[in-house]
This record gives sequence, C-alpha cells and structure tokens, in this order.
Amino acid sequence: MRIASDLGAAPFEVIAGTPRSYYGARVTFLTALDPQQFLAAFGLDKHPWGVPQWVGLRLSNQAGVVAKAYHSGAMENSALPFDLNFIARLDPIMSSLHDGSVERYFRFTGTTSWQEFAATCAAPLSSRLPEFEPAPKPVPSAFCLSVQTHLEAIEAITVLADYRALPDDESIARAWTRNMPAEEADAYQLAYAAIRSCGTRRLGSWHAMLSWTVNHSGEWRKAVSLRFPAPEKEDAAAG
Repeated sequence: MRIASDLGAAPFEVIAGTPRSYYGARVTFLTALDPQQFLAAFGLDKHPWGVPQWVGLRLSNQAGVVAKAYHSGAMENSALPFDLNFIARLDPIMSSLHDGSVERYFRFTGTTSWQEFAATCAAPLSSRLPEFEPAPKPVPSAFCLSVQTHLEAIEAITVLADYRALPDDESIARAWTRNMPAEEADAYQLAYAAIRSCGTRRLGSWHAMLSWTVNHSGEWRKAVSLRFPAPEKEDAAAG
C-alpha cells in the first residue's frame, strides 16, 4: 500500500471476505494519473488490455502480493449464460483478465426482488441460495453481478448489492457477522474498525457493497466492500 500510494495511486476500497483463508487481505486502488511506474511496480505494465482504471492488490499465501487489473467496460464479448431478456437489462461496468480467467461485471437496470435476481444469476451453477443477511431491498439499478470464466467455462458467479439497497452500517455489521465463526467475524470487524480510523465517511455509508459468490462446485462465499474514507481536511490541505 505504501509503494502504491507513493506512486500516486489512490485507495478507494478494502475487501473483507469470508472464508478469510480464500480472500486474504485485499485493497483496490484507482490508477495513478501517470500510471506507468505504478503499473510496472506491480507487473501490469504489459497487460494485453492496456492501462486499467483500477488495480486490486491482494495477499496470496503462495505468491505474496498479487495485482489484479480492472478495465472499464466490456473487454470481452463472450456469451452470457442467461435468458436474453435478462441479458438485455445488464449494463457492462468493467472487466478483468487475471491468471488466465476473465471476469465481467454488470449492473442490472430496473427493479426486481433480491431473491429473484440472485436465483437468476446463480442458476447456471447452483439452485441453492445462501441465507442473505442482510437481505438487500429492491432499489432501481442497485444490483450487480459478475461472471468469471476460464476458456469459456464458468468458474464463478457473484451477485452484489450496493449501499442504496442496504440498511445502515451498524445493522449491516450485526447481520453480516450473525452465525459467522468467531475468527471470521474478528477479521471483518478489524477491517471495519481500521477503515473507520482513516478519515471521514463518504456517501453516508462505510459499506459500499455486499457480495455473495458461488463457484463451479456450488459452494458459496461472501465479501464486503468497505469504502475508503475521504482524506482528513488537514491532509487535503497539505496535498
């Protein structure tokens, strides 16, 4: 994080996921205005899609710090595994190419119930849905999804709800950790406390998004995006 910040990249989210053995530590940065040094430092200067808009840094037990590039828009045009009427309501947000896998992210336009949305998205991999706590409310264009593929085979599908469809931060925190193993809850609470200690809350919510992911084996995991705070006034003045 220090290297990225020194090279001009700005952090905007921290990901806290469970099981933490899968997610590890994750921070996403906005690409620096002059990104070449930053991208070279993390091995992304020769990415086949060019300069990304965002870069996620994550800690891997096998490879140490790993960088994942995210590019705005639809960089791949592979068929999606959904009904055409559903696909017509998906607006592309961004794409990533990482370790041989492509992940494409979309925002669902319009309004539907969360259960219906999640069931439709997960259907290619699983008919079983987890208990969504807190359950997102139906708000126009507040639901998103991503589809991760490798050689056209679906590896994972993620459903996401942004802060507009969620309750207040403390209600989220209580519901999110309900029935969670103590060590997993502690890891989330540590990330939540750390992000609040860094500055002033933006857009009225620390929790930017909640996500639930199902993999090709039908197993579910979940993660929260904690919005990185605005800099303190004295820091902004110093800049």
